[in-house]
Amino acid sequence: QQLRQQCPVPVHELSLQSTEKTLYTFIKTQLGQAQPQALMILGLDSVRALDDVLTATNQVRDEFRKSFSFPLILWVNDAIVQKLSRLAPDFNSWAGVPIRFAIATCLM
Repeated sequence: QQLRQQCPVPVHELSLQSTEKTLYTFIKTQLGQAQPQALMILGLDSVRALDDVLTATNQVRDEFRKSFSFPLILWVNDAIVQKLSRLAPDFNSWAGVPIRFAIATCLM
């Protein structure tokens, strides 16, 4: 929510289902010919076949650049960041520095 408030461009949001098989095809199917100014992907942590999705993402990484002319924001946890670097190293090499968020806990 804060990202939306602070970002000067509108950010389109897509949520992956647990049954997704590829990231690229999911985005392409959801957007059609649309080219948002920025795209945020949620739900990678819920994908059952995550290793397969990340491997497939790495194999078609050049298609991301050819088809999508917008920044792509992936919301991930630490475990997925590690899997990205291991299973999709070429795709991951395009990433900017991850922005880490700490969740404050409150005891009552």
